[in-house]
Amino acid sequence: MSFFKEKITQPLLNFLKQGVTPKKMALTLSLGLLFGIFPVIGTTTLICTALALVFRLNMAIMQLANYLAYPLQIILLIPLMKFGTEIFSYDSLAFSLDQMLEMFKNDFWQALQTLGMSQLYAIFVWLILAFPLGIILYVVLFQLFKRFEK
Repeated sequence: MSFFKEKITQPLLNFLKQGVTPKKMALTLSLGLLFGIFPVIGTTTLICTALALVFRLNMAIMQLANYLAYPLQIILLIPLMKFGTEIFSYDSLAFSLDQMLEMFKNDFWQALQTLGMSQLYAIFVWLILAFPLGIILYVVLFQLFKRFEK
């Protein structure tokens, strides 16, 4: 618990004391976490960077949230793909996560072709879940940071 407090909680509280409002902090973290689980491995850093620049959000906080979400992105990748393929009655996935990661390491473009439709279906499922999840994350984080601001 001390690791969490020292490495995550205290730096976020320090940002609050440096003029980042609870509203901006909640927006930055919720977007970073939400886009950190976007089901296309290797794209989240670029997406989060663009979001931080477009919405003038704190880049360090955005990337922290993105990197914290990375394990969840890996965990959710297969379920999102499977759920998407079931929705669209597409042949179910015949690859494990390890096999898919190996495919991407060996030949990125071939892996995209092989897994392309399943990946698109995963993105579709993510899009369906993103809006309500984003609102929930924002509201919870805003309330949390509002309490710590005082």
